[in-house]
Amino acid sequence: MQGHDDAAEAAAGKAASVSRARAEAVAASLRLNGLPTDVITVVAFSAERPLVVASGAEPQNRRAEIIAR
Repeated sequence: MQGHDDAAEAAAGKAASVSRARAEAVAASLRLNGLPTDVITVVAFSAERPLVVASGAEPQNRRAEIIAR
């Protein structure tokens, strides 16, 4: 589970907590629906891996991604 945010959130100084909270929220939902806790890893990338290159607010960069392995 990967949490991401945009440059505006990063500039506001809340990037790490927001991106982690996004990923944790999705991970919690997966656990509630039966996915075992030991197969879920949460990582917060902040604004390091944008989908869309932008210098400010970009909704597409505010996301959580599920990576299946």
